[in-house]
Amino acid sequence: MIEESDLTGPEAFTLIALRHFADGQGRGARPSHQRLARMMKFCPRTIRAAIVGLEAKGFLERRRHPGRCDEYILLPRQGMPRQEMPSGKSCRTPRQEMPDTPAGAAYDQDPGSGSSDQDPGVSAREEKDLLSRYNGSKQTILSALAEVAETRKRRRVAPSVRVKILRRLDQYPVAAVLEGCGIYTRKHYGRAGKAEGYLAAICRGCAREREAKDASKPQKGIERWV
Repeated sequence: MIEESDLTGPEAFTLIALRHFADGQGRGARPSHQRLARMMKFCPRTIRAAIVGLEAKGFLERRRHPGRCDEYILLPRQGMPRQEMPSGKSCRTPRQEMPDTPAGAAYDQDPGSGSSDQDPGVSAREEKDLLSRYNGSKQTILSALAEVAETRKRRRVAPSVRVKILRRLDQYPVAAVLEGCGIYTRKHYGRAGKAEGYLAAICRGCAREREAKDASKPQKGIERWV
């Protein structure tokens, strides 16, 4: 059990949070450090240290993906066999409980385009949390969601789909997402029938380009002391 292990407080809370994102086999958890920090009211540095500790103690395995958030695989340990998780079932919050926020008329519930039995209050809190990392640039994201709505017959995106889109974008750096959303909106890709998958691909491409540029920059601060 976690309480019987040698985990620190931040490590225990981080492990519990990662279980929220993992599937029934303990795989697929890819939240950003910033999102974990917001969830648990820790600073990102504490989250990074907790993940390093969990990895060193054999609680998780980290797989790096260039341009995207790392993937965390939860490993079975004493008192925590993986088979205790219901096989094939996700540890994520059920879809009907996923938060979502109304961002305008273009995003109202569209019958047939997503679940309509969500709790509006919980949904609003979740989308607000997902949008909070963009600070004063939220309108760029909302404009991209409005453009995605152009791919729907009724020009609306279901609340559950909005949250899904924001979660997908959450794995990329803020600057890359804002750049990608700007491109998607300016070029009216939604009106051309290219939906949220295309938006995510643009953001992924922007993230990779930025990472490549950063890697090619000389480490002047380091070279000065070498």
